[in-house]
Amino acid sequence: MTLRVPRRLAASLALLCVLAGCKHAQERSVPLSEVVKASQASRGTRIQTAAVATYSDPEWRVLFVQDQAVGMFLWAPPNSKIAAGDKLQIVGNITSQGELEQSSFHIVSRNNPLPAPVSVKDYSVLPAFFSQFVEVSGTVRWAGNKNGRQALQIATGRDELPVYFFQALAQDLPVVGSIVAIDGVAAADFDGKGNFRGAKIFSPSAQQIHILKSGPVDPFSTPLSRLAELNNLAPGALVHVTGAIATAPSLSVSDGVTSMPINLANSTPPTPGISDIVGFWTGEAITNASARPMSQLLAKNGDIVHLADLKHLTVSAASAERPVTVRAVVTYADRDWGLLFVQDESAAAYVDFHNIGIQLKPGDVVDISGVSGAGGYAPQIDRPRIRFVRQGALPVPIEMNLFQRNMADADSSWCHLRGVVHTAREVDGRTILELGVGTSDVSITLPVPIHGEQLLDREVSATGVFGVVFNDRRQAIGHQIFVPSPQFLKVMDSPTAQADPVTIISLQRYSPNTDERHSVTINGTVVLKSDENTIFIQDSTAGIQVRSAGPLNVADGHRVSVRGFATNGEYAPLLQHSIIISDARGKLPDPYSITAKSALEGHYDSEYVSMRANLTAVRSSPNGTVLVLNDNGTLFEAFGPASDTLNSMLPGSELEIRGICRVQVDRTRYSVGGFNLLFDSGRSVSVLQSGPWWDARKISWALLAVALVATLSSLWIILLRQQVDTKTRELQSSVQAKRKAQRFDVARNQVLEAIARNAPPPESMERLAFAVQEQIEGSICAIAMSPDVKSFLDGKPSAVLIAPNLSEDLQRHILPVLSKVLVNASEGTGPLENDTDVMANVLETAKQAGVTFCSADVAVAFSGAGELAGLVMVFFQDTLPADPDNVTRVLQSASRLVSLTRDHWHMHERLVFDARHDPLTGLPNRNVAEDRLEQALARAQRRRQMFAIFVIDLDGFKAVNDNFGHHAGDELLRLAAARLRGRIRHSDTLSRIGGDEFLAIIEDCASDSAAQSVGESLVASLQESFNVDAKPVSISGSVGIAMYPIDGKNAAELKRNADQAMYRAKASGRGRICFWSAEPVAAKKANLASSTLG
Repeated sequence: MTLRVPRRLAASLALLCVLAGCKHAQERSVPLSEVVKASQASRGTRIQTAAVATYSDPEWRVLFVQDQAVGMFLWAPPNSKIAAGDKLQIVGNITSQGELEQSSFHIVSRNNPLPAPVSVKDYSVLPAFFSQFVEVSGTVRWAGNKNGRQALQIATGRDELPVYFFQALAQDLPVVGSIVAIDGVAAADFDGKGNFRGAKIFSPSAQQIHILKSGPVDPFSTPLSRLAELNNLAPGALVHVTGAIATAPSLSVSDGVTSMPINLANSTPPTPGISDIVGFWTGEAITNASARPMSQLLAKNGDIVHLADLKHLTVSAASAERPVTVRAVVTYADRDWGLLFVQDESAAAYVDFHNIGIQLKPGDVVDISGVSGAGGYAPQIDRPRIRFVRQGALPVPIEMNLFQRNMADADSSWCHLRGVVHTAREVDGRTILELGVGTSDVSITLPVPIHGEQLLDREVSATGVFGVVFNDRRQAIGHQIFVPSPQFLKVMDSPTAQADPVTIISLQRYSPNTDERHSVTINGTVVLKSDENTIFIQDSTAGIQVRSAGPLNVADGHRVSVRGFATNGEYAPLLQHSIIISDARGKLPDPYSITAKSALEGHYDSEYVSMRANLTAVRSSPNGTVLVLNDNGTLFEAFGPASDTLNSMLPGSELEIRGICRVQVDRTRYSVGGFNLLFDSGRSVSVLQSGPWWDARKISWALLAVALVATLSSLWIILLRQQVDTKTRELQSSVQAKRKAQRFDVARNQVLEAIARNAPPPESMERLAFAVQEQIEGSICAIAMSPDVKSFLDGKPSAVLIAPNLSEDLQRHILPVLSKVLVNASEGTGPLENDTDVMANVLETAKQAGVTFCSADVAVAFSGAGELAGLVMVFFQDTLPADPDNVTRVLQSASRLVSLTRDHWHMHERLVFDARHDPLTGLPNRNVAEDRLEQALARAQRRRQMFAIFVIDLDGFKAVNDNFGHHAGDELLRLAAARLRGRIRHSDTLSRIGGDEFLAIIEDCASDSAAQSVGESLVASLQESFNVDAKPVSISGSVGIAMYPIDGKNAAELKRNADQAMYRAKASGRGRICFWSAEPVAAKKANLASSTLG
């Protein structure tokens, strides 16, 4: 067929083609070098050029491109998809500065190779290479997150250069001290006022980092240097020093002889005392320094040292901020979100990582010191101090089974899980995946953006930290997995083409070739939109409920295509995590006309139906209207929107309702238990016949009848309720008594278990106190035990008070009163006061402290030997005890446990002491000496310090044994041991290792002269004669000394060399001192009161 075009229209089309051709002709295609060198006359010329993107950051609107050896900066368009390596076609106007403005971009191809970088050795010449792709090298002085990007600070000598990475994880950055070469774009760096301050590098990803020499895993393992030695080092060297940090007049570090300026890498104020410092020497100061206290992370007695002990704390115990000192492996770290999960051999836990400056990655072994916290779900570590120890290995992941695994036991653990990806989204630069695992959903969080949409409907294997989603009431409501990086997320199947649409009736029916874990596609018509995320659709076979991941822009009658994941609904399957595409507008299908009887057969669940029924009642609320309907004796409800029209309908009206039939299931018998209707508009309800109007006479009689029936029913109900209440109270009282007795038995067993495993008495007594309080309603229990050798009050032995529910202030007031009673009784200096007098004194003291109790009771606990073991006391603050006999019974039972605890602990302490000490002198025996020598070696190696061991042999001891007998020799050994013990510090060790041989371990002995002084003091202590059996006996001592590390690297060498030195001293004469590495010398005739090393 031939079309004729009018002449006027043909002329217009020709003119339009000419203008389009002219416009295209104005966009000259030129190389980038011509744009850069363009003259003033070229300003405004619209040109076309091609180049490769070398760096793109849409968020910062930074784009660098390069053609050959010419680079250029351009403003990246918002929400740009341009990435480094993309070849671009660029159209823009030339400016007077040789740049482009009003630019548009077209991606020609992706993943092109980046230009060969120009190697720049001197940072000062970088301005000549601005916008070009260069290679720079240097030593990493700082690594971390800066301005929302992972960044490095590298340096050569005194010159520093910042490097920013568009795509990088914290664990991808090299450690401080590494020598690296980095490819990136050279750019100008300006301060906040726009002043030029040097150059910086924009690098597309961490793949552009080339590690030439890796830095130390732990910078603090670098050998120590003296401050005075730093001037001999080249600028840029990584140094490790110790000293006190001063803040005035400026920040500096001093070792008492030399002081140096210092610049800390973070703003954390320095702690008092000596600090361990690592930083870079500039030739004048130490910069980018990190400092830690020398005493940091040393565990103390009573600290929680295993994560399992932390996780077993109650909420109240965890909230008490108990000290925690653990070594564990990092399994997940996200500083921006304040997330840190760690795991040791016993359990895993969450650590509050907010405002912590250290960079960590999975597999790092760290020491953590902090306090326990209740957490939102499980106990956690708060206020942590973290020290990197070394790189380690991640634990073996546990296989997660959401149906069988104990979720509380698995909390925070490193785990492995498989599932099918249902949805993917990005939040704050992180990727959130929803996995379908059986009938459950699990959220997967990755700390970096990935192409999550490519994983939809794919089966993946995720390894990460299992987290519990909880509410404000500490209740678990879901699960999530924190995956450290994409390398821990693996696709387990091959991509498959989307299957053809299926019918709704075929979903979740048996088919040997169907994988129900993957998505399905159905086509149908929207018949109801129940909320912004939920619709019901229907095809020719059935209806189904569809839930989407976000708000839906569809309406009733729309033809839609749905891709979603089938799961179990109330009665029939439903689709969740669905993607809905609206094909066209249409009209609603004709509803199925059904009755209540056919609805109860279950065939019409989720289908669009029409029903006729009589209106029984209308219930309204601000959120909707409920119609109570009756169809031939079957009552059911219809739920719709709030409507005045619906509320005004008269009971008895005959209605026709069009909506969705929802079948309800009786879970006991797994059968249809009822149904209801859903409708979304008042137009879905038609009144076929209005209900009757009642006259006043019928209403009056009805009200009278109702009132009479209600009165009689109320009287009958009151009588029945009284009888039921009486029986209920009796049953409750009996059940509560049995339960309380059972709980006390459990508590008693726990106390006995604690006694059996030699737990300290306060631990078991605290459990007993809580158990007594539970048995005696309204009471506060306190247990006072006879003094041990560790508790003192004003320098005197003190009773041990365990009162978890008494304030610390009140405990300080009543402890002297209890100590007076228990100490006097245990020492035999006074009889036990009358029970009533003791409690009267305690109550009076409490009243003076501002706490008033209305009553109190006490039971005295005696040991198996008849000695006073302790007191079990209960205080009543508000009301008197309801059952005094029960109080007596519980206190007597508790007092027996106190007696058993005290006897067992004293026996345990005595056995431990006898096993570790010499029975003659009371000094530690050889086993203890060897153990403490190994500890001294470990401390000296860690602190790089010296220490000395002394072997002392008594000269002339055999003659005393031969002349006066062995009993005199034993007495002489006791007296000599006491003198030697008095010449060394309490922190040092003196042990008897043989007949008349002693071994002394003197730590912090920094020189031979210090060791000489100690040896002379030991020899001098033996110069004065001893009074043995009223006879003066004179002996002397020969001392052999071995210094660590000069005279030995291990315990065996040190003992052997010290022993040989002692024999050399003995061979050269009595009362001599000999170093293993020197000749024997005679001890000075020192004053017997000469000072020791301390």
